[in-house]
Amino acid sequence: MTTDAREKVIGPEDAGLRGFVWYAWPWVNWLLPVYVVFHGFLGNGGWESVMLMMGSPVIIPAAGLLGSLPRFIMRKSGHRYAPWPLLPALFVLWWSWLTAAMAMPAVGDSGSDPSILSGFVSGGLSEGFENGVMAASILLGALAWVLVLGLASSLPIGAGERPPAPLLGRLSFFVVPLILVAVVVIGGLVGDHA
Repeated sequence: MTTDAREKVIGPEDAGLRGFVWYAWPWVNWLLPVYVVFHGFLGNGGWESVMLMMGSPVIIPAAGLLGSLPRFIMRKSGHRYAPWPLLPALFVLWWSWLTAAMAMPAVGDSGSDPSILSGFVSGGLSEGFENGVMAASILLGALAWVLVLGLASSLPIGAGERPPAPLLGRLSFFVVPLILVAVVVIGGLVGDHA
């Protein structure tokens, strides 16, 4: 496919969400690890925040570079926009970073304080629920990153340019955060009745 033909298929006016994700990707790769490391300044910092901050010279570059790897592979193979098959996995990956940091309880000398996520629910969340959400988000994030890396390595240049189901990519933009909100609300309700 020539460059002119590709421009007609995926011109800037057709990029939409795929173009937004492609151009936001480098920023998200670096800002999310910074947020995870320094989220303790938002109100619930404990010893885990101190350890994350001490490890920040290694954690932030490692996470940023690993997050950039799939985009780098795709750019080298000629992609200029995020293909539709990649969008749901990217949204899960990015929201899992945010959720893991928000669900991390603060551990101090006299015990643990509730997480940032617990502050969004009137009754709070149990420590076990917070830890479960944090562990699940870390696991989902790791699986999503492996999926993104695998798709980035295997999608040919034309894949995802004419989407078979663009609705899935668009829906995932809204559904992934709604699932997070639903989990927190359910956790708050269960925490009130447990």
